[in-house]
Amino acid sequence: MRRFPRIPFPWVLLLAFICGSAAGAAAANALGGLILQQIGYLDSLYRTGTALSGEQKGRLLGYVFCQRAREFGLAVLIGMTPAAAFGFLLICFAGGLGCGLLVSVLTMKAGMFGIFLFFRMVLPQWLLYFPAWAFLAVKSEDGLGKLRMRSWLLPAVLAAAGIFLESYVNPCLIP
Repeated sequence: MRRFPRIPFPWVLLLAFICGSAAGAAAANALGGLILQQIGYLDSLYRTGTALSGEQKGRLLGYVFCQRAREFGLAVLIGMTPAAAFGFLLICFAGGLGCGLLVSVLTMKAGMFGIFLFFRMVLPQWLLYFPAWAFLAVKSEDGLGKLRMRSWLLPAVLAAAGIFLESYVNPCLIP
């Protein structure tokens, strides 16, 4: 009997993300006009992106911090369970689903310019979030509970810098 070579875990995570992206794009295209009616916050974000006051940016920072802290905290808790690898597969699939959905919606609204808008909306903070998530995902294969405390410093700093970019830099890039 012939044995198949084992696929490295990071490649499996990438495959889960790609499958999620395809599913998100398919869902957005299947829902079409219905999803465009439901997603109205993108329109208001275009109009008010650079016009946020200091207080509004502070509230946005608090909101983004709470949202990302919950996401990273949940990922750490999942990473400490015996099903950590499977949990991160689901997280990668869900992340791809969201990206595929967002790219499709922006493309439906703005044509090919929607892809450029997607990169302006997502790329700055995800240049920092991605290494933190990748660290957690790859280390989850062995279990995050085995990591030393100093190993958590880099993902925490990257996540904090990504939160700052998402709150203060992205509103200026979106319009």
